[in-house]
Amino acid sequence: MGNTLLSFLLVPGFVRGENKRERITIPSTTARIQIQLDLDQSDKYQSYRAELKTKSGKLIHRQSQLAARPTAAGKAIFFIAPAQNLRNGDYDVVLQGVLPSGEKEEANFYHFTVVRR
Repeated sequence: MGNTLLSFLLVPGFVRGENKRERITIPSTTARIQIQLDLDQSDKYQSYRAELKTKSGKLIHRQSQLAARPTAAGKAIFFIAPAQNLRNGDYDVVLQGVLPSGEKEEANFYHFTVVRR
């Protein structure tokens, strides 16, 4: 496996057509994926935690203490995960916001389908 980083963008709750998810093709040489998670306009959290899960809910990767960064479209979180953990199939990213009290609440939800080649 190479040292290749594949980067793609997901929009909160975005589904193209009925029951379809954003389709991401991951070449076999890809070592890591970087997912840009666009935020809604109400960015009210001190930091974020992103969890990448299979459609059935199995945790694949978690990253904490993520900060919102400015983008051309507003703000986004950039989440990096190992590509080797992703097989063909459907995945979800749950983005939790960390409140000033330290409590976490669900901020956004993202869907995508992986196709390996």
